[in-house]
Amino acid sequence: MASPDQIMRALSEVVRARRQSLGLSQEQLSAKADLHRTYISDIEAGKRNLSIKSLHRLAVALNSSMSELVKSAEQQSLVAIAAAAATAAAAGAMPSHE
Repeated sequence: MASPDQIMRALSEVVRARRQSLGLSQEQLSAKADLHRTYISDIEAGKRNLSIKSLHRLAVALNSSMSELVKSAEQQSLVAIAAAAATAAAAGAMPSHE
């Protein structure tokens, strides 16, 4: 299971990717979501822990739903965890050159 920090990082990536796929600047998204541009920047940098209210505003501005954004973040974080585990397992299976 992903940690809250991993979900937050993944959510920041989901928000950025969705914004970019819609061709919106951070300033345009901030206007649509009625959130400050620096707040959007902080969200995308993983520096903000979103409130339900802010998440709802972002979802509407991104033509999405809160559940879709969170589900995408959960899936992305699980993929990252699996990749890290595979990398660690491969590193542990490599022969030592001592």
